[in-house]
Amino acid sequence: MSWATLANAQQPPTITLINGDIDGDNEVTLFDYGILVATFGLSEQDPGFNPEADLDGDTEVTLFDFGILMNHFGEIGVDAL
Repeated sequence: MSWATLANAQQPPTITLINGDIDGDNEVTLFDYGILVATFGLSEQDPGFNPEADLDGDTEVTLFDFGILMNHFGEIGVDAL
């Protein structure tokens, strides 16, 4: 592979995810809500814990995470330029 090939390679698009987007689709929707509900009340040592649903990073899914999701519900992230 030459340097020219590397220099001309396309970079993958980057996006800015918003807090509350648990499923990674760049939108905070009912799908994210469903994931949060499925793991609500669990902490990192519990089977079924989903770290993506721990929106505040305190190692457990609580009302604080629910509040973050609801605060951003319906938002859509913007692609980085």
